Amino acid sequence: MKRKLIIRAHHLMCIQRFEGYGYTEEFVENMQYIVDMINKNPDIQITIVTECDDICTFCPSNINGKCRGDLLDNHITYMDQQVLDKLKIPENTTLNANEIFQITGKYLPDSVAFEICDECIWKHICFKNISTHMQYK
Repeated sequence: MKRKLIIRAHHLMCIQRFEGYGYTEEFVENMQYIVDMINKNPDIQITIVTECDDICTFCPSNINGKCRGDLLDNHITYMDQQVLDKLKIPENTTLNANEIFQITGKYLPDSVAFEICDECIWKHICFKNISTHMQYK
């Protein structure tokens, strides 16, 4: 079992809202494995990055360690930076899962996450249960 995970910042929100959907079966299995690992091992170390991570391993948009093309890669990196700014932590910070998800719970409520995830194709799934005053764009 891994003793440390590398997770890009915006994936912290994905992990908390994961419902078993994804780009491919392999992607979903990998994501579920990571979610389960965190749930079973709240002391596991997580290093927060703004580049492809352990979740991206099976993503079809991962082309040589970047999200398919510079435009998409820049947008995803921007989402990561927004998360880091909200969490008030620098890139490459390593914390245990319990600590990082306490911080995300404090600084990334649904209303903030909803805005950061503005153009994500999974937004309608992750936020299906939030209050109706937050409408999709």
